[in-house]
Amino acid sequence: MWLQVSIPSFGTPAALVRLERLHAAEGDRLGKGDSLLDLLVDLSAGVVRDCPPISTCRIFLREPAWLRRIEVQPGVPIPPGACLALLSSEPDSQPEVPKREARVSVATMLHHNDWWTYGT
Repeated sequence: MWLQVSIPSFGTPAALVRLERLHAAEGDRLGKGDSLLDLLVDLSAGVVRDCPPISTCRIFLREPAWLRRIEVQPGVPIPPGACLALLSSEPDSQPEVPKREARVSVATMLHHNDWWTYGT
């Protein structure tokens, strides 16, 4: 069965999101808790917030899967709702329309230096 990983909602359509880093290559088996990719999220075009306007979000898998295809390119803006990656539950699954979203968790990472230099 094929699964997809879509871009999470960041609470505003003004968020500028880009692929920052891949933690796996196409064909890799990823286990529960493994990192898939990092997104650079820029909220500076939206509402003023009490935190740095740019942060990194890491997407982790909550179920084992094989990475079949990355659908986005590093540095290229990603539109809301876009598919980031296609996964399969078996290593030899034939390509198909994804049946559902993969189970993932998203962690936001604020870099200490970014936090202290923001607004100065």
